[in-house]
Amino acid sequence: MSKQTKQRPSGLKRAHRAAPAEGTQPKLAKHAPANTLTSAAHEDSEEQMSIALNDPEDADEVGDLMQIYETAFDTVKTDSDRAVTLFRGVVHESDRLLRVWSETDKPLPPQFHWIYGMALFFLSELNEDDDSLAFLELAAERFGRGLEACDALAQAQIANGTSKRAEMWAEALRYEAQLADQLQLTDIRHRLMTSQAKAQVSQARILACQDERSTKEQRQTLITQAVASFDTVVRANFERHERAILETILVQQVSLIHTYVNFVSDWAEIRQLNEAAIDKLRKALDEGQDNPKLWCSVGYCYWSMAKYYLDQDDGEADSDTDDSDAANPVQEELLQKARPYLEQALVYLVKARDLFDETHPEMVLLLLTLGEVQVNLGNCLDDDGGDDDNNVPQPPGGMARVSGNKAPQLALDDTQVQGKSQTDFYRAAVTSFKRASSIGGDEYTLSEQLEAFLQEWEEEMEA
Repeated sequence: MSKQTKQRPSGLKRAHRAAPAEGTQPKLAKHAPANTLTSAAHEDSEEQMSIALNDPEDADEVGDLMQIYETAFDTVKTDSDRAVTLFRGVVHESDRLLRVWSETDKPLPPQFHWIYGMALFFLSELNEDDDSLAFLELAAERFGRGLEACDALAQAQIANGTSKRAEMWAEALRYEAQLADQLQLTDIRHRLMTSQAKAQVSQARILACQDERSTKEQRQTLITQAVASFDTVVRANFERHERAILETILVQQVSLIHTYVNFVSDWAEIRQLNEAAIDKLRKALDEGQDNPKLWCSVGYCYWSMAKYYLDQDDGEADSDTDDSDAANPVQEELLQKARPYLEQALVYLVKARDLFDETHPEMVLLLLTLGEVQVNLGNCLDDDGGDDDNNVPQPPGGMARVSGNKAPQLALDDTQVQGKSQTDFYRAAVTSFKRASSIGGDEYTLSEQLEAFLQEWEEEMEA
């Protein structure tokens, strides 16, 4: 296969989501009667939905709100339209409770603020309009109110454990074990902190799409605050020896940061965020058992840095109108800059692949990413392969290729580049894509360019 026909993955250029209009606020319908959720489906009409609540005689208002939220949470993946209606109902009912409780001396529990904030957060994710940023700002503010409520609760308990106000706060704690939460954090403060961090990263992502240059300072503040919140929760769970929770939070933090990094074009920012994440993940690997999610997350970090150069390579390919077989020197330079990150991504993704159970939900995305890494490593090599080790680029900034006590010792044919040809990597990519197809079914999707690559090389391998 000539240099001209190298198969580069498409779809790496950033597809920025539509930016919210300036000065917009979420359009919230008027609050509904008790046990009835109402959302504004159209300007001139309202859609009503009723749900049955458990134990109506024993339920309280915050408990009812929690049931509505849990119903919406369980509906997100199966019926997003219904989920939007339910989350709007949570917001309407929360507004009503705020008005009612503001007339009493009874404090709302921290869990109320978490439910309210999460409903706003999900509305920002599910709505296909210009309100996303406004929803996220309100959600972050609500999580902050929840943290203030946690502080007030602690102060009331210290000041007078038998006071009437302390008893009111103690009543709030009974909601603690009942909330639906992906991380299953037992500490409501930690739940509020990680949720606020999610809202802040999502705000930064939208701001980057709006105007990356002018919003840089605002975005960096949001990201710094979000990372600090995650780090606080990680340290607390490390001290409690809650390793499973700690690793889950680390993986979620890295995944969340990548939803932002994918919309940023500043190399210094991309590299700093990924290298900081890699450092934390490697430390976790050094201190515990092999967790394939940690290996996978490190691989995604290196892939994220490689994509910075590959995106530019795509741009060069689009602008290159020369039909000759001569290699574009700018494209070749970009590929070689991406190569050390691709090689590191290969090592960690192969390790994760070998540790995961075949039916694990992460396997399809992992194999698709691994296939793209293998395609691009093939693009970095001459057709006959076997380049000199002295000419292999090293990771910039003194980054070790693989560091730590948990550095993997893997089979030559899986992870090493030396002695392998372009064809070797293309064939490995075909294997990864076909395996993803057999596992994923409907979840398996390839870009048009990669589908063409797969078809071409399957035919060649069968010839």
